[in-house]
Amino acid sequence: MIARVAFSGAAFRKKAQATVLVLVAGSSLLQAAEWSQFLGPDRNGIAPESPKLARRWPVTGPPVVWKVSLGVGFGGPAIRDGRVLMLDREKGVRDILRCLDFKTGQELWRHAYDAPGTLSFPGSRSTPASDGKLVYSIGPFGHILAVTLAEGRPVWQSHMVQDWQAKRPHWGFSQSPLILGDLLIVAPWGRKAAVAAYDKATGKVRWTTPNPEQIGQDYSSPVAMTLNGRRMVVAGGRKGRTIGVDSETGEKLWDFAGYSCRLHIPTPTILGDGRILLTGGYKAGSVMFKVELRDGRYATRVLWEGKTLGSKIPQPLVYEGHIYANSSDNGAGLACFTLGGKEIWRTGRNPWFDMGDVLIAGGLLFAVNGKNGQLVMVRPAPDGYHELGRASLLRGPQVWAPMAFADGLLLLRDQHTMLCVDLRQK
Repeated sequence: MIARVAFSGAAFRKKAQATVLVLVAGSSLLQAAEWSQFLGPDRNGIAPESPKLARRWPVTGPPVVWKVSLGVGFGGPAIRDGRVLMLDREKGVRDILRCLDFKTGQELWRHAYDAPGTLSFPGSRSTPASDGKLVYSIGPFGHILAVTLAEGRPVWQSHMVQDWQAKRPHWGFSQSPLILGDLLIVAPWGRKAAVAAYDKATGKVRWTTPNPEQIGQDYSSPVAMTLNGRRMVVAGGRKGRTIGVDSETGEKLWDFAGYSCRLHIPTPTILGDGRILLTGGYKAGSVMFKVELRDGRYATRVLWEGKTLGSKIPQPLVYEGHIYANSSDNGAGLACFTLGGKEIWRTGRNPWFDMGDVLIAGGLLFAVNGKNGQLVMVRPAPDGYHELGRASLLRGPQVWAPMAFADGLLLLRDQHTMLCVDLRQK
């Protein structure tokens, strides 16, 4: 695999150069910041630990640390070793992987490559991942890229279409790469492989999972789970078809075809004990199934299914024995469910969050209104909706990108700007 690289031209550099506005500074802003992949350290949208967060905001909202200008799109940020990693795009021309200083928002480097073409809802879609040495990204036209974290130097490159004969989905490749040990995992769902593992340092293919039924690609990202001491990669394909493969060999261990969603976006949600939740929009609702050993072989069975929980884009969050989901597609709004799928409460249209992201940190749930860009702070609890704060920080419409959180700081973006806001208690 040969890197095919073209750096951004002067016109785009002038247009998309980060306009950094440092509004709050602090010598202790950074400690061990990390949200190094899509959905965070555990790929579940929940920060495992954080400083104590404020539970009340001033009228102006939480302090904005910095803001930078971006091209249009839906790609989310990752945070690794004091750096923010972001896949941006110059419409119709190229993708730009950018690295910013987490403390100030100052751009440290950028790496651009030619990726001509247009998309409905233009812009980037995915979140980069980093192991502290390299940064990995998947562009909307299928470019798989590995560059150094320190300076953005290209190391290896592959391609969903050219290398795996995958068909680009209507809205572009939207999955985010998964790092597992010394492997980088992608799910091309192409003629040559359903799932593929690269040596993350060299780009050499370590294993592949065949795709004999030629299941096509949708928009969800692969995720890892462990069952009976065996680590697996769970990957969702076209219309919600889901498989589990051995993370060391790529052998397909199980296949679940009991869910159908016209265009499936959320990543499979892993609940432990072999339980997996699938949800989506287009009135598809949700299903929870269980993977288990039967006579030495893995099998699946449905635990429950229903239409009330239906998250079109945001990832459902499993927190303290309950599921919290922004179920815009069926009118439930932000809602709380039991692990058995029973609805406990819903906000409906009051308040309404469109298809904005949700994230839990410091025992608090943060939700973005995807239509107007408002950030809302909620205490997640099964006894009802408890709103603690609301701030107009972004501009709509289509504020659908995933957020990132580390050391009390939240990164969120709209179609023009990314903000870093300080959620810490003063």
